[in-house]
Amino acid sequence: KQWYQRRVAITAGNGTCTAPGSGTEVRNCNTKPCSVNGQWSDYSAWSDCSVTCGDGVRTRTKTCDNPAPAAGGNYCEGQGSETKTCSGPVCPTHGNWGEWSGWSSCSVDCGKGVKSRERVCDNPEASDGGDPCAGSAMEFDECIKPDCDEEGKFTEWSDWTECHSECGAGTQSRARECVAKKKRTQDSDVTCAGQLSQFRVSCWKFQSRIETVYHNSAIHSCF
Repeated sequence: KQWYQRRVAITAGNGTCTAPGSGTEVRNCNTKPCSVNGQWSDYSAWSDCSVTCGDGVRTRTKTCDNPAPAAGGNYCEGQGSETKTCSGPVCPTHGNWGEWSGWSSCSVDCGKGVKSRERVCDNPEASDGGDPCAGSAMEFDECIKPDCDEEGKFTEWSDWTECHSECGAGTQSRARECVAKKKRTQDSDVTCAGQLSQFRVSCWKFQSRIETVYHNSAIHSCF
């Protein structure tokens, strides 16, 4: 507040001031409010851990309201929160598939067959209660080879064998094979219309009797 005084001159009478009003006057000054600097409140309780497994953090906070800054006062100095580490149980590791292998060979040598490829659940492998990989470890696909030709065809006849007799009438034989150029599998049956072997009685070795006295025995010779 501001104070103001005035003096009154006495010019007549018995010396008593007769001027109306008070000799002092008061008025307000500097009407702007004073500034208030902010102060921190107490910290809150620590929060729960930020994770349910593995490593996480706990947090607690405080507010700049004890009192809050006002009339241009300064905000509280420092940070309004702080953290500390916390740990939970070991987290489960869920399985994830590795890369697919290359495709296998076709299951047939001709016609339509199947090829396959596989993968392993090791990228990473499931552990600590984690879920296994979803889906199949194997994949199949159709593969197509040139058309099969399973109708058998004979090879050429072999030469006739030697005569199967030392003396007299004998037999000879020859054989051929039934083959296919392309079989669906190595175990596929192949059939040919006809004989795989032939026999003939067409060889002779003539016999003559030559008796020779040799230990009282007769010797028979063929030629």
